[in-house]
Amino acid sequence: MIEQMVNRKPIQVGALVQMRKPHPCGGDRWLIYRVGADVGLRCQTCGKQVLLSRSAFHKQVKAWIDAAAVSSPGVRQHKGRG
Repeated sequence: MIEQMVNRKPIQVGALVQMRKPHPCGGDRWLIYRVGADVGLRCQTCGKQVLLSRSAFHKQVKAWIDAAAVSSPGVRQHKGRG
């Protein structure tokens, strides 16, 4: 269990990831737009949004793509209450 935690990258809003299985539209690259108990992803091909649990997300990620290379004007940073 500890070894699995060491290999996981921190999940950040605005990062682009490649998933193991392609979306029905044919795209396999997803933008992370929400991080919490679940991870919110937006397909870069068709714009569909999905929520995955953190464990499912980590199992399905194939590759991390540099977040700095992605311009994501549609991504909002959530500012907590109060």
